[in-house]
Amino acid sequence: MHMSQKEACVQVAGVEFPTECGKCNPLANYEETIKAAKEAAARQCPPCSEKQCHSDLNRCPSYENTFVCTAGPNHNGCSDSPWDIVPWICAECCELTNCPKVSPLEKTTMQSIDVSDDNCPKCTKEQCKSNLCPMQVAPYLCIEGDSTGGCSTRPWSILNGQCQECCKVHSDC
Repeated sequence: MHMSQKEACVQVAGVEFPTECGKCNPLANYEETIKAAKEAAARQCPPCSEKQCHSDLNRCPSYENTFVCTAGPNHNGCSDSPWDIVPWICAECCELTNCPKVSPLEKTTMQSIDVSDDNCPKCTKEQCKSNLCPMQVAPYLCIEGDSTGGCSTRPWSILNGQCQECCKVHSDC
């Protein structure tokens, strides 16, 4: 589904770059602009289903609006604006914004885990740049080994070779 020129202008001027492009907004009323942009985004990337919310798709960093590609070359890719629905970029997407970041079961499970962080020190600013891990659910980022870029709810076991070095994502990432 493609946007009309007006919807595209509203998206750019009203949602993506309101400070830089807001004066070119085709809608006079700011509230109308936001409403139209959200409606266009919902048509392009509808809210994720409960099943999608509780799947591995929900691993994106939190933006004001968070969109994930659900099918196509960028499957599992994250964006702060709706994906262009074209076969060579993303065939389908959904919006994660209203998905819970930590389910009650995950929260209980995480609280019951008593493991040492010794193998995974706090991530550096440079390591944070490559992070796609949801800090509240799976804060341990593999930075070297077969699982590089992977996220875990527990510190990675360095002994099995799957991840040879890891770090813990933190609020400053």
